[in-house]
Amino acid sequence: MSTSTIGGHVGTMDPLPGASRWRRRLQSEEFKDDAVVNASQPRLSMASEALARGINANLLRRWVC
Repeated sequence: MSTSTIGGHVGTMDPLPGASRWRRRLQSEEFKDDAVVNASQPRLSMASEALARGINANLLRRWVC
């Protein structure tokens, strides 16, 4: 989404028709289980495991709990 300033107000442009703004990625249970096991290893941070898998660290923390 792009923005422009018009008369001191910020206007936004709608995305192209038919284009979705966000697309939820669905991971398999196997992917989640493997990520949780790896993140539970000593001396390995959840953030580094999440980064290596291309997911958000907060999402991985949710799976661990």
